[in-house]
Amino acid sequence: MRILRFVGVAALIASAACKDTTSGGGGTRGGRTLSVQVEDNFYSVTPDTVAVGDSVTWTWTGSSSHSVTFATGTSSATQGSGTFKRAFSPAGTYSYHCVVHGLAMSGVIVAQ
Repeated sequence: MRILRFVGVAALIASAACKDTTSGGGGTRGGRTLSVQVEDNFYSVTPDTVAVGDSVTWTWTGSSSHSVTFATGTSSATQGSGTFKRAFSPAGTYSYHCVVHGLAMSGVIVAQ
């Protein structure tokens, strides 16, 4: 009984740690919006896998200017505040980086 209670609490904690807000679709895959913080010289809580059709919103919280730049040409402005949102379709691997910091500040999202 104690083990089951512990597993249930651990699952709730893991679920709460996810930065996932549903944007329509009743929480079904392919319609979620996930969040990434653009901090000083790094992206925090970068999701590595999303469903095709999911979106990611980057929110600037640091004090320095950064960008979110994809190899496909989709890009945010180099900015010190605000947000940038992108939907992921079709399936594939999407690499991104900051134009100010290059590959030292980068991430990858796989849409499947």
